[in-house]
Amino acid sequence: MNSELEVKIVNRHDMEQVIVLREHPKPVKHLTYDPTGKYLAASCTDGIIYIYDVQTDEPTLYRTIDGVICRLETDADATSRCVWHPDGRAFACATATREIVIVSVEDGAQQRPFSNGHMADITSMAWSPNGALLASSSADDMLVVWETKTQKVIKKFNYEKILHVTWHNQGENLFNWTTSWGEVFIITDFLKEEAHKKILNGPKQRSPFFHDPLDENAQSAIARRPLVNGHSRPQRAGTPDSLDALLGPAEDEEYDWIEDDDGAGYTNGNGKRTNGHLGDLSGHDIKRGRQAAWQPRIHEPFQPGATPWRGNRKYLCLNLIGFVWTVDQDTHNTVTIEFYDREMYRDFHFTDPFLYDKACLNENGALFSCPSHAGQPAMVFYRPHETWTNRTDWRTQLPSGEEVTAIALSHNYIVVTTSRNYVRVYTLFGTPFRIYRQKSTPTVTCAAWGDYVMTVGNGAIGGDGCTQLVYTIEDINRDEVFQSEDIVALGNGEDVALKTVFFSDQGVSSLPSSCLFPATPGAC
Repeated sequence: MNSELEVKIVNRHDMEQVIVLREHPKPVKHLTYDPTGKYLAASCTDGIIYIYDVQTDEPTLYRTIDGVICRLETDADATSRCVWHPDGRAFACATATREIVIVSVEDGAQQRPFSNGHMADITSMAWSPNGALLASSSADDMLVVWETKTQKVIKKFNYEKILHVTWHNQGENLFNWTTSWGEVFIITDFLKEEAHKKILNGPKQRSPFFHDPLDENAQSAIARRPLVNGHSRPQRAGTPDSLDALLGPAEDEEYDWIEDDDGAGYTNGNGKRTNGHLGDLSGHDIKRGRQAAWQPRIHEPFQPGATPWRGNRKYLCLNLIGFVWTVDQDTHNTVTIEFYDREMYRDFHFTDPFLYDKACLNENGALFSCPSHAGQPAMVFYRPHETWTNRTDWRTQLPSGEEVTAIALSHNYIVVTTSRNYVRVYTLFGTPFRIYRQKSTPTVTCAAWGDYVMTVGNGAIGGDGCTQLVYTIEDINRDEVFQSEDIVALGNGEDVALKTVFFSDQGVSSLPSSCLFPATPGAC
């Protein structure tokens, strides 16, 4: 690394193998590898982070991240180093506001910040080996220890002129740092409190994400777990192997409710049922042939025009009228609605304590819905755009235990599909107009235009073990069905999936044969 805009990577085993990185236009202040050695983060003096993928023979620029670190000269005491979390999914950076921000390497999104710990420029940071603690120093001679899980300060020290800090790499309670005076300090028994020692010696912690993809994947896996008699299959005690997915309940679990209360020999000496009741090998074919219940692959519900969470931000709706996006502020969300035609409409912004996760937008108003939370049932909220008359917005709650899977807004009606496979239709004034059961279940999504409503759901199971997508179009006002349970002609392959459904501005709705590429107006 030098001031001539070059970063050289030298192979330690063959000194003649040198790779030069030149994608960054300014000198580099810090270089850090991620724990796996796949990525190299270069913090430049222009305030931009350049992440290189160095796992291949020809390293490439993987991502640039702007607006996080400060513009610093190479000889500045303040740091702009990317300090990688031990799990390798994110790194910590110091910002101009003296916060420590976590940045996801996958999408470059900012995650949970460490705030209110420093009053001067941050000079160094270091994760504990298990990622459960973060230590940081600042120019006002403060050394701060944070807990990763809560982003809270658990300890503060006053040491002078710290330039670099580090933990013992084996997780021992030992800490050291260097100073601008050329001194090295090594502190044994650094954390005194037993609670803090327990965190340091505890299991590995994940990077602090606003919406951790690992948690979302785990919830999806639990939702798709095969069911037996309506309940998740219990695991066999003491044998965590693949047989749990193939066999029925273990014998101890199946008969442990039987008691030999009359001494007739229903159980053995261990209190378990004997096999005397089974008879010869020709009987009880049903029990012997019991296997794990098979479940088809279904299409998950989605909201047209919405995006997944990226850090603490998410687009709830995006169309030709404008877009709606929300920011997760931990205790609440903030929602912003912006329009393309600002002569006709006025942008607005509001604090969202209900945590809305779906939205629709048209020329008349904006529609929102939120899931049940902390004892509050799922809710639908409609807010008309302000005019010279009084604005009459309204809310309505869904019955307890019923969640919103998709919403749609037309000039005449509001449509809500729910987890109990109901289609609920309201007028723009909040009056319930119609409620009926959707034939194809579970529901996937819906769209609306004028009096017309399109609903999409899971239909019959195909030969590949996946349910077919079917759609219905009907006139809600006249109670007429135009297309009933017609098949959405998707192509083959796991990557082919329905992404959105909508009506054109003329009320035309069509479904393409493959949703890898949008083929016709209406859906993709």
